[in-house]
Amino acid sequence: MIPVLAMSGLASGAMVVFGIGFLIFIHELGHFLAAKAAGVRVHAFAIGMGPRVFGWRRGDTDYKLCLLPIGGYVRMHGEIPGEGDPDDEGSLTNKSVGWRFLIFSGGVIMNVLFALIAFPIIFSSGVAFTAPVIGEVTEGGAAWEAGLRTGDRVAAIDETGIYSFEQLALESALAGDDPLTFHVQRGDASFDVAVKPHDDPDRGAKTIGIDPSFEPESVVSLVTAEDGSSPAATAGLEEGDVLVRWNDAPMTREQHARWSRALRLGQIDPSLPLHVTVRRGDDTKTVTIEPRMRDGAARLGVAPLLTRIAGIRLPVRTAEDENAEGQTKQLQDAIAATGVRIGDVLIAARVDDKAAIPLVDADDVHDALAAGKTVRLEVLRVPPTAHTRVDATSASLTVDPYFCGPDGAKRFENAIGFGLDDVSGHVFVQPNLGAAKASMSTGARIVTIDGEDILGWQDIVRVVANAREAKKSELEVRWLPFAALTTPMDAKTAIVPLERVADPDYGFVAQFRPLQEVYRTNGILDSLAAGWTSSVDNLRRLYMTLKRMIGGSVSATNLGGIITISVVSYSYANSGWERFVWFLAFLSLNLAFINVLPIPVLDGGHLLFLLIEKIKGSPVSVRVMTYAQVLGIVMVLGLLIFVTFNDIARLLQ
Repeated sequence: MIPVLAMSGLASGAMVVFGIGFLIFIHELGHFLAAKAAGVRVHAFAIGMGPRVFGWRRGDTDYKLCLLPIGGYVRMHGEIPGEGDPDDEGSLTNKSVGWRFLIFSGGVIMNVLFALIAFPIIFSSGVAFTAPVIGEVTEGGAAWEAGLRTGDRVAAIDETGIYSFEQLALESALAGDDPLTFHVQRGDASFDVAVKPHDDPDRGAKTIGIDPSFEPESVVSLVTAEDGSSPAATAGLEEGDVLVRWNDAPMTREQHARWSRALRLGQIDPSLPLHVTVRRGDDTKTVTIEPRMRDGAARLGVAPLLTRIAGIRLPVRTAEDENAEGQTKQLQDAIAATGVRIGDVLIAARVDDKAAIPLVDADDVHDALAAGKTVRLEVLRVPPTAHTRVDATSASLTVDPYFCGPDGAKRFENAIGFGLDDVSGHVFVQPNLGAAKASMSTGARIVTIDGEDILGWQDIVRVVANAREAKKSELEVRWLPFAALTTPMDAKTAIVPLERVADPDYGFVAQFRPLQEVYRTNGILDSLAAGWTSSVDNLRRLYMTLKRMIGGSVSATNLGGIITISVVSYSYANSGWERFVWFLAFLSLNLAFINVLPIPVLDGGHLLFLLIEKIKGSPVSVRVMTYAQVLGIVMVLGLLIFVTFNDIARLLQ
């Protein structure tokens, strides 16, 4: 936590320390107050673990702060198995099952009470959340299949009101096997649509394939070199300037993304100056930024195609589109007649019997369909889950006339979603780099590199990365020219140099901020209801998360420890006190939920033994209790090590 504070400021850092310490304090205070009410002697009230740093003693109790900030404890007389005099009224073991149940559940009760109090207060004050408005929609994803669009607002999921994008994503991540019902607002219309989240192996959870919506304007975030210089600052830009135009085009997130991709692919000369217009207060200013060139990684000079079919969707009926059902059969027939399938890679198009042209992305596909009355597609047919071209077959498909011409191309664009081609080995050849200098052209299929078979894009990435590590300056590449798709040709072989391409440093980044909205309740009753609902929903999500982790549908790598909690807490502290208190209330429920789990050493373990004692009429034996405590310590330490490993892995990503 110390590096985070050093980088980001003492005020927010102090809020993090105080906030997490406060949650631990109120949890242990619950145990302490219940113990005192029952007449149990308390030997220690500790915040933290390990050696005592400072504190004071009052009566029987040592109030202390300990070195390791990983929890706290209340040490009660008679708590250790076998400890205490049977006639000692101040011993925990001599108290009734009811009193002991209250003592061990006191911490959980206090954490839940804090959430029930904090949520209504901050909701009545107003809390800023990332708006539940859909930004970019991943083609082939669950949201895309359901017909959701950029700008749609999700008001509810399965009758649960949605007030933040984080809530939307969490509900989707923890979905079961049945589709979710999204209540969507689109302009003046509203409608319900079924969305079935997809499994995401990388996240170990489900996803619907959306990004949040962003503010329409971006701002300048200056980046300085080691010597403190910045080309943007030299040109006159200042931190926080609002970007209005970018190379004579309106500055939008989509336009910036297209420009960035073209720059990566070498379609833009990186040494050219950048012209930007910014707004500062009521004034606008246009500046020209001369980039400072930095050495980039050695490159082969190729990039993957973006023409693998990730999804096929049918029209979704909404309030604004009453003809969707009538269009469905026509579209289904056209897709069947064309013969495209999920997993196919569109390699080339032959328009009106002219020479075949390579297809690089969805724009190329659209242009080819719009330009012709008859179009044939050269396709690599691969199973949807395959990531190599093993067992792939080639096909030549005649596009149904329904998809030809400008209107038809638009229909195809709406029905077919494209993603990264990771299987074909066909590549886009970047201009002026090694592959282009070796006479390779876009659409060619790389067969081998330095004698290693290439069965997909990841093979190319791996071989080139290994060559960089080995400090190779060239590779022997064997490829089939694009013309080999239609005319039998021998593969070509050439020595292709690995070239370092200078990357431009403009001294700033365009920072797009997620769209924020304030969620505020009206009146005391509304605030109490919202607080209660939020508390219940969060506890329900915690239960579902644990259930899915046990079932294997949610990966345990999503768990985080004190490092992740500190980092996330810090980000909330920077977002204002309302957001920070909301997070503390959420964290308090997490703390309550974890402590009530039936794990020996934790509160839930003690509660389990009390239930057993109540049922059997006598306490669990000292021997069983001792072994259980040792097992609990091992489990907790193992979990602590595991989540700390997850924390470090996240920091290194």
